[in-house]
Amino acid sequence: PVYHRLFQQLPKEAPIVLLKRREPLSLPDSVAPGMCRLGFMLPYTPLHHLLLRRWERPIVLTSGNLTDAPQITDEVEAIEALDGIADWILSHDRTIVNRVDDSVAVVAAGELRLLRRARGYAPAPLSLPEGFSGLPQILALGSELKNTFCLIKDDQAILSQHMGDLADVRVWEEYQIQLARYRDLFAHEPERIAIDAHPGYHASQLGQKISEELGLPLDQIQHHHAHAAAVLGERAIPIDHPLILTVALDGLGYGLDGALWGGELFLANYHRCQRIGRLLPSALLGGEQAMREPWRNTLAQIFLSIGLKNFIEEFPDLAITDWLKKQPLAVYEHMWRQGTRAPSCSSMGRLFDAVAAACSLAPERLSFEGQAAMLLEAAIAPGMIEKIDDGAYLLPVVTDGGLLGLDPRPLWQPLLSDLRRGLELSEISARFHVGLARSLYSWIEEGFQRANPDSRKIVLCGGVFQNVTLLELLQTQLQDSGFEVLASARLPANDGGLSFGQALVSAARALSDKRAQTERRTPSCV
Repeated sequence: PVYHRLFQQLPKEAPIVLLKRREPLSLPDSVAPGMCRLGFMLPYTPLHHLLLRRWERPIVLTSGNLTDAPQITDEVEAIEALDGIADWILSHDRTIVNRVDDSVAVVAAGELRLLRRARGYAPAPLSLPEGFSGLPQILALGSELKNTFCLIKDDQAILSQHMGDLADVRVWEEYQIQLARYRDLFAHEPERIAIDAHPGYHASQLGQKISEELGLPLDQIQHHHAHAAAVLGERAIPIDHPLILTVALDGLGYGLDGALWGGELFLANYHRCQRIGRLLPSALLGGEQAMREPWRNTLAQIFLSIGLKNFIEEFPDLAITDWLKKQPLAVYEHMWRQGTRAPSCSSMGRLFDAVAAACSLAPERLSFEGQAAMLLEAAIAPGMIEKIDDGAYLLPVVTDGGLLGLDPRPLWQPLLSDLRRGLELSEISARFHVGLARSLYSWIEEGFQRANPDSRKIVLCGGVFQNVTLLELLQTQLQDSGFEVLASARLPANDGGLSFGQALVSAARALSDKRAQTERRTPSCV
């Protein structure tokens, strides 16, 4: 009875919450190196309380898994795999049946926002907005990175816990186990399948296979349309709401033209997604290698803005110059000019990588997605943002064919000049964040003038908006100008919320198909 009462008093969700570091800290450098936030969590089971009741200080801990792998749930496997890593292992006489990561959250722009939705939240069902009723059972399989999947049944959405990156064979195996478990637990028999439009994603290929085997309709949904729909659904926007101006910023997604997108301005609702603007594209030198090695994106931006020869002559003493001169630059310049293994990409995530690498904040090779952008934001000292007035690095809005372009080229000359004269990295990063927020605001205003949507709502979606500094700067400007800002909170802004958006777009298509069939069957009278 005592433990039962104790359990009732525990916070139900108890996510890991990222809190700003205070200096000085007596923590080892190996704890969240280079980051400005630390993750804190409360004990959330009676076992935690029993273990920690005699401790008078916090403990530092991490998950029981190898890098990028799911948590180990078998005692024998744990002893073998964690030998030399863990000094002690706490075992139990009850088998771990279901793996679930801890949820992770941060407070940004006045709301608690989930970065990873798992234990404590999944699989609690999500209510659907007005107009989503009479739906078939839908299975949405998510993206490649930070994967979740989503089931629609009885006009509710059931979003899985965080699965991880499906390129890892261990995660892929766990994904299939959990998918089968959810379908069995919720007696889910899909009548329609929704997948990302990228043909190379493991989840997309699985959805294609299920669709063919069961003869089910297959909806291939553009990546950023799903991001937008996830926010619309979370914020209870009705199914027939007019198009809303949407800014989608992330690492990359497969575009409607077959190119790689990631810095886009849309008009979107559940039924449509019309692109009206983009970040001017640069090259991914080496293809996927540029997603792991941020200096490649710096080099691509130099090719695009200053030119390699001028860069080396004007900025010979920078650390990034020294690093680049050790690379086969003639080969990379040829790749850039010819487009050989250098696909064009309008990704805002890669721009963050480029700036972080230019400032020598990013490692040569990233350990995890988003690391460079996190280090760039973490470099900003407390109070520095408020000091930035003049000197912010602006990206002008330009004509880009039939689109509104956001041009990163003009930011490079002042940024590199500030590096050359030894300006503190804290101020350089602050100038970049402030300039980007101001530029995005101008881009949005231009989009409203051009598209003239029906409301002053604006959707902010994609993983880049997990950057607290950028989100708060931009949201403040927008709200001060009378915009209603819609952004993720209960779902991750990254690909962890993508399957929910896929499911909603698929549901909207299913209802449109149903309506069209009814109209065809209804006799007309002239």
